[in-house]
Amino acid sequence: MGREATFCLDLGALASVDDALETLAGFLPQGGGEGELRELTEPTAERWYPVLDCSRCTFCGHCLQFCLFGVYERDEQGRVIPVKPDNCKPGCPACSRVCPQGAIIFPLSDEPAIAGAPGTLMQPDAAARRMYYVRTGLNCPVCGEVSEAGDLSSRDAPVCEECGRPLGPGIAADSPVHAEIDALIDSLDRMAGGEGE
Repeated sequence: MGREATFCLDLGALASVDDALETLAGFLPQGGGEGELRELTEPTAERWYPVLDCSRCTFCGHCLQFCLFGVYERDEQGRVIPVKPDNCKPGCPACSRVCPQGAIIFPLSDEPAIAGAPGTLMQPDAAARRMYYVRTGLNCPVCGEVSEAGDLSSRDAPVCEECGRPLGPGIAADSPVHAEIDALIDSLDRMAGGEGE
């Protein structure tokens, strides 16, 4: 009975397919049998699958909660890993778009940042960042507040550029009165709901 092994092969550092095959053969047990390298004769299709950059990933689980196709799970150490990459829908890089660290790469993507092109990093848009802060309950690093589901603003009201939380008319996120005004509004809301009586 063979043992499972995981290793990483940097294909960019190899000059040819033959070099890759020779390197792979060095990881296999001697004498053939189980784990033997062989050339595929049947036709193969390109596969759409996620690759995690573990140097960036914080294992926050945002991709796990966001993915509709059951691609991700947590392992015994609590790390998020793509356990069912074949569940990915070809052309869907949604988890890459919402990853707060830009740690999910789809090598076949036409978009350089999603494909992991050198020098590029996928940056989540405002909606994805807002979803992250609402889901995790973390304080926004820009305005210092916690966004909640339902925190919506009108089109004319200023919002925090990072988390999308309404700032109130004319109040900058870094204003010293920002927290005081929020506390006052919360207090008024409680009184209006009968909680403050």
